[in-house]
Amino acid sequence: MNNCSNDEQILQMIERNKKSCCRPCFGPTGATGPTGPAGPATIAVGTTTTSDPGTSASVTNVGTTENAILNFTIPQGPTGPTGPTGPTGPTGATGATGATGATGATGEQGPVGPTPTLQIGEVTQGTPETGATASITGTAPDFYINLTIPQGATGAQGDTGTQGPAGPTPTLQIGTVTSGPAASASITGTAPDFYINLTIPTQV
Repeated sequence: MNNCSNDEQILQMIERNKKSCCRPCFGPTGATGPTGPAGPATIAVGTTTTSDPGTSASVTNVGTTENAILNFTIPQGPTGPTGPTGPTGPTGATGATGATGATGATGEQGPVGPTPTLQIGEVTQGTPETGATASITGTAPDFYINLTIPQGATGAQGDTGTQGPAGPTPTLQIGTVTSGPAASASITGTAPDFYINLTIPTQV
C-alpha cells in the first residue's frame, strides 16, 4: 500500500496511477485537537421585566459562562377586549373613621328671619306620680309652650289651731207662711237672725 504524506502528494499519485490504482490512498491520523471551552455549569433565572407593547423580547446573561443568570425582557401584549361584568362581591367591613377635615370658609349671612313669639298654651294638672312635661306647638314664628304640672302629694295634717271666740247665739223665727200645691221650707236672714219660711199645701 502506498502512503501519501500530504494532500498534494495524494493528488499526484492519483493522477499517475489513474489506470493502475484501484483503491484510494489515506494518510496517517492527525493529532487530537485542544479541548473546547466548557459549557455553563448552572443556569438560573434572574429578573423578568415587562416592556411596552410592540417592543422585542430579549435575554441577557448577567452571570458568568460557567454559571449563567438570565434576565428576561418580555413585551406586554395588546389590551384584550373587555370581559363581561363579574358578580358583585360581598360588602367589606366598614373602615375606621378618618380624621376630621379642616373647617370650611364661613358662608354669607342669610336674611333675618321673623322674631319668634312664645306664649303659654295649655297647662294640665297631672297626678303626683307623673312627672312634669313641656311641649311646644304652633307654627313659626308663633309658638306655644304646653305644660303638665303634677299635683303635689298630700301634706301632713297641721296642728290644731286655738279656739276662736264664741259667736252670737243664732235666732230662728217664723218668716212667711204661704199655701201651695206642695209643702216646702226655706231659711233666709243674716246671722245670727234667721227666718224660716213655710209653704203649706192646700187641702183638697
